[in-house]
Amino acid sequence: MSKWRPSNNCLYVIPDIHGMYFGLELILSRILPLRNSNGQKDTLVFLGDYIDRRINSHKVIDLVMKAKHDFPDQVFCLMGNHELLIQDAISPDATLEQYNMWMQNGGDETLMGYLDRAGSEIENPYLIQRHTIDRFIPKSHVNFFQSLLPYYETETYIFVHGGCDPYIPLEFHSPKIMAWDRSVYKNVLIMAEREIKCSWEKTLITGHNGQLDGKIFVHDKFMMLDGSYAEKLYVLELNSRTGFSARKGKKRLVQESIS
Repeated sequence: MSKWRPSNNCLYVIPDIHGMYFGLELILSRILPLRNSNGQKDTLVFLGDYIDRRINSHKVIDLVMKAKHDFPDQVFCLMGNHELLIQDAISPDATLEQYNMWMQNGGDETLMGYLDRAGSEIENPYLIQRHTIDRFIPKSHVNFFQSLLPYYETETYIFVHGGCDPYIPLEFHSPKIMAWDRSVYKNVLIMAEREIKCSWEKTLITGHNGQLDGKIFVHDKFMMLDGSYAEKLYVLELNSRTGFSARKGKKRLVQESIS
């Protein structure tokens, strides 16, 4: 299979995966291995929300962990709100509210996948005592969740799962806010309607805020790339402003217009 490398130093970004294992597998087969020789160095940024809503979430974690292991200084993995949810749910002092919050937001599908992975005969995730859930999740996966970055920044871009205040230095933001925030997206929607340009310096790249139609939203120095509600998994190469999507039932990537 031919590799998709539209620029000399590709900057790939993959937003919310939510267990779309076969889509991620297809995308990675087109962009890996990342180049790092002869003056060419590719970078891959994952925007978070690797898990939940689909039972193959644990397989997604395997793929992302392998990419990070194989290209440790070229792959950057951000924290999504769903990775915060699972960490809260499986912590020793987890409350019933935290457990329910995770399970009701697609964690039940993730747990079903982990039960199958562990060879459990229990198929109904709600039959598992909530304080024993962590026994079915590989320690390496728990370590991965704990290692995720709240943001990644280059000279041109800010990558964050949910959002941030682009006028305030990133180090002053709470990781929880950056994973959950929707306000910047809502504000930019209003700015776009009024044809107002963004006055901050760097282009802000987010996921998390996806709509039912699964369309990318781009306005001036802002991109929202989450297509997971429509069974779409995007991959963009930012230097060339080109992209593809992996879609349910499609064996090939579909070219996307970025505007």
